[in-house]
Amino acid sequence: MSHDIMIDLETLGTTADSVILSIGAVRFNLDTSCVFDGLGDTFYQVITIDDQSKRHISGYTLAWWMGQSKASQAVFTDDSCTLNDTLFDLTAWIDPMP
Repeated sequence: MSHDIMIDLETLGTTADSVILSIGAVRFNLDTSCVFDGLGDTFYQVITIDDQSKRHISGYTLAWWMGQSKASQAVFTDDSCTLNDTLFDLTAWIDPMP
């Protein structure tokens, strides 16, 4: 079965070098607009900012985040992975075949 993947980044800025807070992804069929909702069809990981010291934080964007709901602020959690580990996991999720 053919499918497409949509990836969503939550960041602390609007530039390419911004700190990444989370990465989410979903498999879907572009032709039918059907989102797959089975086990393994979605990916979501919160990312620690501790290892992103060379990335940018926008004060404006940080203030915007602080004005969002508590549920939205869940990306600021201690239950997070490094950016490298998250990218490795995302790659494995996209192409699970060895």
